[in-house]
Amino acid sequence: FPSHDTLYLAAKDDDTNSFLWNKIELLKYESFLELGSNVGNRLIEVAKKNSEKQFYGIDLNPVSISQGMKYIENLKLSNLKLDCIDIRSKRFLEFLKFHKIECTFSWATLMYIHPTKIYPILRSVLEHSKLMVIIEPDEQLLPFSKIHLGGAFSHNYTRMLRRAEIRNKLKIEVEKINVPEDFWNPGVPSPNMYKISRDV
Repeated sequence: FPSHDTLYLAAKDDDTNSFLWNKIELLKYESFLELGSNVGNRLIEVAKKNSEKQFYGIDLNPVSISQGMKYIENLKLSNLKLDCIDIRSKRFLEFLKFHKIECTFSWATLMYIHPTKIYPILRSVLEHSKLMVIIEPDEQLLPFSKIHLGGAFSHNYTRMLRRAEIRNKLKIEVEKINVPEDFWNPGVPSPNMYKISRDV
């Protein structure tokens, strides 16, 4: 397992993280959730600098969560919590209902969710968060999704979000933002950032 020193060096405090948090507009919200947080390295530095706000990270890898929590405890970060949760499970919905999350984001995590599972996740997040931010490719010419080598998917978020809006009577607005190509390297087409805001 990586040491605490290794985890510290892996903490994201670079241009990609600055891009993410600038677009999220950190000052507008009080609580944040990352889907697929790994050890929390996208959250650690921003939590250190914003002690008055609450940050959560969930991931299905128990080793990542355990190592991340040890590091967070060493830093005495009381405003950052990690939990081992599969976002396809009922426990994820329970987490959303229990915690008052204002902004939920995902950087290259939903692309590993099967098309039959992605829509319920989008719907649940939009029902419980004011803002959802997704950084991934969007296949707008597809009916819904396409699989790539390695098991990743490109999803047609435009169509899925429209479906969520109609079926669940949600009023949502979507802002599409280009992501610099050098910020992205998971082996699939260049991504966009989707800022999905819900009227509450």
